[in-house]
Amino acid sequence: MQLKAKHIRQTLATATCGLLAASVQVDVAHAKADEWEVNASALFYKEIDRINVYEETLSLKKEIGDDEFVLFKRTHDILTGASPTGAAAPSSAQTSTTPSGSSVVNDAGRAPLNEFQDIRTAFALTWQKPLDRLTKSTVTGNYSYEYDYVSFGASALFNQDLESRKTTLNVGMSGNFDRVSPTGGGVPIGMEVTTNDTRYPSNDKVMVDGMFGVTQVMNRHSLLTATYMKGFSAGYLNDPYKRVSRLNLDGSPSGSEQFENRPDWRDYNSMHLRLLHQRKDKKYNGDVVDASYRYYWDDWRVTSHTFEGRYRQDYKKTKDKEYWQAHVRLYRQSAASFYTYGLPVSGTDPEYASADYRLATLATATLGLLYGREVLKNVSVTVRGEFLHQWYLGSPLEDLNALSVQGSLYYRF
Repeated sequence: MQLKAKHIRQTLATATCGLLAASVQVDVAHAKADEWEVNASALFYKEIDRINVYEETLSLKKEIGDDEFVLFKRTHDILTGASPTGAAAPSSAQTSTTPSGSSVVNDAGRAPLNEFQDIRTAFALTWQKPLDRLTKSTVTGNYSYEYDYVSFGASALFNQDLESRKTTLNVGMSGNFDRVSPTGGGVPIGMEVTTNDTRYPSNDKVMVDGMFGVTQVMNRHSLLTATYMKGFSAGYLNDPYKRVSRLNLDGSPSGSEQFENRPDWRDYNSMHLRLLHQRKDKKYNGDVVDASYRYYWDDWRVTSHTFEGRYRQDYKKTKDKEYWQAHVRLYRQSAASFYTYGLPVSGTDPEYASADYRLATLATATLGLLYGREVLKNVSVTVRGEFLHQWYLGSPLEDLNALSVQGSLYYRF
């Protein structure tokens, strides 16, 4: 289930990738010479009646020269539960076989699910170095491994301050090479019936992204970032575990299913705007407003709008350094041109078809709250909880509800 896993893991990254340049600068500003920074966190994410995720992350950062830093990060996560196969909901109870060979009973009127377990370990090493008084470079290499998926990647980012120090130009590029080796016999042939046993041991894909951004200091209390990203994916872009049902004239599944097939190329773009503002009025002095908007479009005809906001308020009634931060995220996406709930039982196969709910017309609302506090000198903790609701437009798909809880520890020594 590696593609489902990657989708969950990339949900947060997609919303913030355009802010890479700004976040790097903020992070290193807290470090001091001859100090180590340690960040450890644990996340539990649960989709009701579907996916469970447990993830733990450890990162270490050290200054090795004048404004020169290295950062090592390790992530380990475990996914269990069940994911929709893409097949249409049966009119009566149905037993299906998962890629691992076990049997699953699917209830009438509910989308068929495949049970799975996925374990991933990922490593990343980052080196940040000033090239001159106004220029910084950041180079990162990453590797991750799952039993059916392996990924190698690298990225480079350059931050150029203008003489006024009020404007920073950010330019970056990243690349990934991934190999897919599905369980259950290997990579199936797209649009073939699921009873076809022809498989290939593995298949590959590459992803290349480029970004250009401008960070502008508006005044003493406001910062604006604008980022444009462009990229492409090429190679095997199917999800080998997803299926498409053949439907009778009344819309019920005929019992025949085929593997999905997607184009082997995806060209995508995004524009991202973010505003940070620290309030200075008497009643709310020091509160921080973080608001952003992202527009995405690609040649699969998927477009999306993302509105995100955070509001941080320091707790001023005690001398302890503690704060609350509220979070809201609204997302709306159009369907891919080849998305379909199912195909007619008779007729010519289209070149591309997918019933993957992640490619449908959908909307998502997320609400969250974070609490942070410095418990000892140079030691702080945060606890975050969020609720997500996702619903689908134009397809008879069940709504998705998810809960997540994360705890983090930061230590500097």
